[in-house]
Amino acid sequence: MSAIISKDSFYKALIDLYSRRICHYVHLLSLLSGKKMAFSAIVTLVALPLLYTQVNGDCAGKADIIIAVPGSVNIPGEEFFPFETFLHMLVDYLVLDENNVNIGLVLYGKEPTIVSHPQPFKDQAQTNTRATLLTQRENYMNILGTPPNVAKALNLMRAMFQNPSGYPMERPRPGVQKIGVIFTWGAQPIEAFDDVVRASDDLRTDGVTMYAVGRSPIGPEFARLATDECKLFSMGNFQEGLPSVLPYLGSSICTHMDPVINASSINCFPKFWRPSPNPPIICPSMSEIFQDPYNCAYYYKCDLSVARRERCPSNMLFDNFIRTCNYKDAVTCYSRMTCPEPNGLFPHPESCNRFMNCFNGIPYVQECPPNLYFNERTKLCDDRQNVQCRLQ
Repeated sequence: MSAIISKDSFYKALIDLYSRRICHYVHLLSLLSGKKMAFSAIVTLVALPLLYTQVNGDCAGKADIIIAVPGSVNIPGEEFFPFETFLHMLVDYLVLDENNVNIGLVLYGKEPTIVSHPQPFKDQAQTNTRATLLTQRENYMNILGTPPNVAKALNLMRAMFQNPSGYPMERPRPGVQKIGVIFTWGAQPIEAFDDVVRASDDLRTDGVTMYAVGRSPIGPEFARLATDECKLFSMGNFQEGLPSVLPYLGSSICTHMDPVINASSINCFPKFWRPSPNPPIICPSMSEIFQDPYNCAYYYKCDLSVARRERCPSNMLFDNFIRTCNYKDAVTCYSRMTCPEPNGLFPHPESCNRFMNCFNGIPYVQECPPNLYFNERTKLCDDRQNVQCRLQ
């Protein structure tokens, strides 16, 4: 059975849930206030999506948003793989450009790993591509393990906000809002409580607005993850809960970035956004093969002008230059690299200790030995003091 979930089926699941007024996430206001929340209060909250269909437009704002997803092997595939479509649809809410939203992605288990830094800026296709790569957790099994360590994921998110590009001497954008979203799987071990709370407090001290979305059972540390009660969500399982939480999470992030609209504990969701859909795919000819313009991990095959979407093998992306799937580092959509000349050695656009070895117009990434940097003048790896790297 395929693990790929289309946006159409994701929307259908969301509509089915709303039409039955079943919400598989619980707003944790009751947990923070110490009071029990009546079921009727949850039903009232679920009725809010009726407004969601009446408000249009992607939301803009100068923000770095970092999203952390648990990927441990104990999370079954039917609950983990829906994150691909969910993240793509969450991206649809946001205006991605150099002056608005930049997105970073973290996959975590026993150890966390950076899938994508918020900077340099990545457009919708580049961001969606990285979201697809994140859900190919078979490529990260050597570090994921179990159980998911929330404290380590939070600490990595903090480091990414402090240095959003991962480059030495790189500064965050001035005036940028910092928004973190962490998904959790179950409760943390009781001995991890202090570490989680400390990491969460450090993020708040740095001015990061935090959202937490948890898969039950949740532990006592969960209520301490988010900035306030309006930014806490819980669900019975990711498979059904992610479609349900999407309009709330997306709209809450948009509301936070909007300087005019203010949420409060009385009204956590004063406005609901509906993202603008992507234009439909049209075949340029009767038989054509081309990269999905919204996700480089996919491509379209046209058969009698009917476009059929297919996905590249794990850790590979579609390369428009050679019209087939290729290793991700060789694909411009991912590497953001183009050869200035067909053949030769050239600086890497995003790393001082790597360089491009171009052959017939295709860039192949190579890395210098530790503590050495690529010297554009000599075309050799050299000591740092001899190198004028444009990224430093």
